[in-house]
Amino acid sequence: MLIEVLATPRAEQQISGLTRRQAKAFDSFLSELAASGCQALAYRLSGLTPLDHVCVKHLAGALRVVVAFETPERAWVLLVGPHDDQDPP
Repeated sequence: MLIEVLATPRAEQQISGLTRRQAKAFDSFLSELAASGCQALAYRLSGLTPLDHVCVKHLAGALRVVVAFETPERAWVLLVGPHDDQDPP
């Protein structure tokens, strides 16, 4: 069963700015996400709904992807960018 994977407008903007190396890691992740769903992600955020439907994956270096599951068959890429402790907001 393949998972439908969609991206928010902000994620699309971030994806278009990835370097070649980052884009390769992201494309590989998308294939894995479509094929295996939640199992493709490293960890799920804790908390009440909707936080418990949000998962994170480390891709390359500091690059992270944040994904939310609308249903078990549909995932939304919310954000793609570097993890940065220097900018909490």
